[in-house]
Amino acid sequence: GCQSETLEKVPDDIISKELMVPILVDVHMLESGVQTKNYNRDSSIILYEILSKNIWEKHRITEGQFRKSMLYY
Repeated sequence: GCQSETLEKVPDDIISKELMVPILVDVHMLESGVQTKNYNRDSSIILYEILSKNIWEKHRITEGQFRKSMLYY
């Protein structure tokens, strides 16, 4: 009853689990795509930073919201 509903309530500034799933899929696809390019570490990080902005825009979130939500879960 009420106890499970209380446990399921997430703070307003945290992305819901339902919305996190497609975001995580996109992030993992990006990470795997960057890794398969065999760039050096610095280039991979820069490429990820550039391309991840597309994910945040697509899902209408900020990187900060994503990071905070990842820490929450």
